[in-house]
Amino acid sequence: LRRHRTRTILTVVSVAVSVAVLFSLLMFNTGYQKALKTQLQQTGVHLMVVPIGCPFEAASLVLEGGKIKSYLDQSVVDRIRALKGVQIAAPQLMQAIVRPEDGRTDIYLGIDERTLELKNWWRLGDGKTRPTRDLLSRPDATILGNDAALIEKRDKLGEKLWVPEIETELTVTGILSPTGSQDDGFFYIPLATAQG
Repeated sequence: LRRHRTRTILTVVSVAVSVAVLFSLLMFNTGYQKALKTQLQQTGVHLMVVPIGCPFEAASLVLEGGKIKSYLDQSVVDRIRALKGVQIAAPQLMQAIVRPEDGRTDIYLGIDERTLELKNWWRLGDGKTRPTRDLLSRPDATILGNDAALIEKRDKLGEKLWVPEIETELTVTGILSPTGSQDDGFFYIPLATAQG
């Protein structure tokens, strides 16, 4: 080692560089896998089932005075839930209330506890607590997305929210932390309330 100092130094440097490159690649791979898993988890719905139809069919139905079916029967959810490989079947019913005088459209999404399972990255205002089914236990309950809470100027649980279009008063039972997705703008109500 002393006789061939240059060769010794080069060997030590080569081994150190090799170890550093290997460590960097392994850490990059670990970080990439973690980020990919997080991203895939937050996609939420992997398969969405909606009522059959196309724009042409809908247009012809409307022209003939028919009514467009905008929902699926509960039996469809039950059949999907029974399929092999289906982990969570979470029915939802979306309704929009257009408010041109305010320049906005409020989206009310009827959900049940299965949606809370599906969206397991949701957290309440404290950023730590996951929403639970008891937040939807009352027929007048509403969980506000973060943006919806800001628009409605609601920041406390138990506050009332009057919806004049359906002459209903809702009670804020939860406020979500920001998700950085469209979830922030929704008003979440119990599925049975949305169906009613």
